[in-house]
Amino acid sequence: ERDELKTKRTVLTDLVVDTCGRQSKLNKWLTSMGYEVPEPERLKVNFGYSTRYYKVPSYIKEKLSAISEGDPAKNVGAVGLLYIEDNIAQALLFVAGGMHYPPTNSKEYEKELDSLVTPMMRELIKELEPISVPRGFRAQESIRQHFEQMENWPSGLLVLGDAFCNFDPIYGQGMTVAAIEAEMLDACLKEHSTHKPGFERKVLQRMQQAIEPAWWLSSIADLRWKGVEHVGVVPLKGVKFAQKY
Repeated sequence: ERDELKTKRTVLTDLVVDTCGRQSKLNKWLTSMGYEVPEPERLKVNFGYSTRYYKVPSYIKEKLSAISEGDPAKNVGAVGLLYIEDNIAQALLFVAGGMHYPPTNSKEYEKELDSLVTPMMRELIKELEPISVPRGFRAQESIRQHFEQMENWPSGLLVLGDAFCNFDPIYGQGMTVAAIEAEMLDACLKEHSTHKPGFERKVLQRMQQAIEPAWWLSSIADLRWKGVEHVGVVPLKGVKFAQKY
């Protein structure tokens, strides 16, 4: 553990839970210690989104939110206009596939926003006042680890949240899945002793029950975009069917 002064100290504990998110180095640490780590599933999505905040005039009484899906097959970005609170709204531009990323330059952002919104959204945006510069976020891939498949897993170690499986943030699944995983861990701790052999692996297997549907839905949605590819030992099931219906 490092404190605010960057000094190190050793903390003895029965259980360590890695919640370091997308930046977790657990995979590398396990490999460096001689563990055989299964290849993770990867969704090579190359997504990007940009957001900007606006002041909503007091004379606009209806606090509406609207979304335009765009055209993933043609890499035409999606756009959302979302009312937050206190007369603040957010516009969001999103695209996946890596062919193009939403701009973070104010002038270019407004130009692209105008080209993607519906006529109704365009009229509403004209009444809004920008109160921030556009801010962007990009990621090359989403990763689902399969630590639960390891025959030899370190005792006293668990992982949850984005460190175990991370999603495209645009769908808002990460915090929900992490909360479900935390509840599962709580239930497992009440049911079993952490000193029981195989406890950690059973918890990881149980957490995958929460990850599976969210990962599938997120992947299915992102695979609509040109250039997005799923890489894994087991192919995703029902892709064509789900995208058709």
